[in-house]
Amino acid sequence: MDISNIRENLLNQAEYLIPRKLTAGDKNYLYHYVHLDTVEGILLSSIPIQNTSKDNKILVNFNKCVHVIHRLLHNTVRFKMLNQDIDKTAINRSLIAVKEHGVLFEWENMAFWVIGRLYTNPHPKELYVCHQDSAPQNLIEIAFRLHS
Repeated sequence: MDISNIRENLLNQAEYLIPRKLTAGDKNYLYHYVHLDTVEGILLSSIPIQNTSKDNKILVNFNKCVHVIHRLLHNTVRFKMLNQDIDKTAINRSLIAVKEHGVLFEWENMAFWVIGRLYTNPHPKELYVCHQDSAPQNLIEIAFRLHS
């Protein structure tokens, strides 16, 4: 089965959807949100709401950070599987427990966090959120709970 065709069809069907803010009020603390579930074939992603250089620059940095975090989380799953298959061999066990990772970047005197979380039950899925450094922690947790 070619996943790229499925992804293309899903994206074409979703073209009529209008992007919305995840937050209310004057400030939009949450900039981008990605839910990746390869088992169920789900990819939810945001696009820049306004086509400004600021939004595009934040999205470019978000994508770079997501790729770094995705590799780290993917290695975590791989090392966990190796750990189950092999008893006590010399592998790098420092990555086995990684279930969340964050990267901080700055742009125009503003700080942004890109946080990725790995959920392993019932099957591996990943969530990534880009938010302003000043965002309240409970708002960030709400964004991560949107997947359930």
